[in-house]
Amino acid sequence: PSNDIGFKVEYKKPYIFGPSDPRKSTLVASAFNTRKQSVVFSPGSNGEEVPVIWMTRTGARVGLHETHSRNSKANYSFVMQQVKSHDESGALCTNGGRRLPNGTFAADGPPTTLSDTGSDNVGFLQFSLVRDTTFFQGGSPIGARDVLQVDQGLGIGSCFPFFNRHVLSTTRFLPLGKKPESTSKGQPSLILSGKYGNCIGDLPTYEAFVLGGPHSVRAFGVGELAVCRSFLEWAAEVRVPVKSRYLYGYCEHGTDLSSSKLVRGNPTECYRKPGSGTSYGAGVKLGIVKLEYARDCNANKGHVFFRFGERF
Repeated sequence: PSNDIGFKVEYKKPYIFGPSDPRKSTLVASAFNTRKQSVVFSPGSNGEEVPVIWMTRTGARVGLHETHSRNSKANYSFVMQQVKSHDESGALCTNGGRRLPNGTFAADGPPTTLSDTGSDNVGFLQFSLVRDTTFFQGGSPIGARDVLQVDQGLGIGSCFPFFNRHVLSTTRFLPLGKKPESTSKGQPSLILSGKYGNCIGDLPTYEAFVLGGPHSVRAFGVGELAVCRSFLEWAAEVRVPVKSRYLYGYCEHGTDLSSSKLVRGNPTECYRKPGSGTSYGAGVKLGIVKLEYARDCNANKGHVFFRFGERF
């Protein structure tokens, strides 16, 4: 498999506290099984081939979903899961592989799990809060969006992991120029975004933050910049409507705040990732597809991408 196989079964019970509940609280319970290729144990921009590591997560989640306004919401949940690392043959893998100078591979890279056995069990609390006041003006959002996400380990599971992992992001969609008379007409806008993440305590390598990718620093592949315990990202983008399309230009930067060395096994150093990077570029939005040019300021070279979805 190249991306994901497995299942997800979900049960929802709306208005768990009655129809008069102003937050419209919904009970959500789910069971899941996913298998994905880990970008933590992948090479940096040098493109060196390394053995693929697959992460399988099997578990259950139960929690509450609250609706505070049209776009603003909160989620509280408890998650219990088993995480296993596998090589391409399906066998449990305790360490990532790395390429030796003579061209051979050695399985003595960063540990794949906290227990060093290739399999972890962990129970933790999850919390997320979204404050979103955006509305659409000619197909582009205007307003503000703030997101807080927290994972809190409870000492339940392999090696009794106790940790706090949190991410805070803030984005402002600022209109430029005079407001159009109709909401169907586009308006130039400036987008400013910042994102900060940090983790303290017993952090498994597979839960470390990864930098790079279409939702991080766009000129780089997912996880190509760093694997870290703390990070900071900022981005600025200008959008200009032209007939039924949007032209845009952007600049963004991401850094691991020198925290990569604090991750067990230091995958950033092991796979020769730079730890930080800057990119800039421009593109045009054609319906749901974007044609984009992104410049990698680390290697001083550019790339052309077709992308789907939004960056912010």
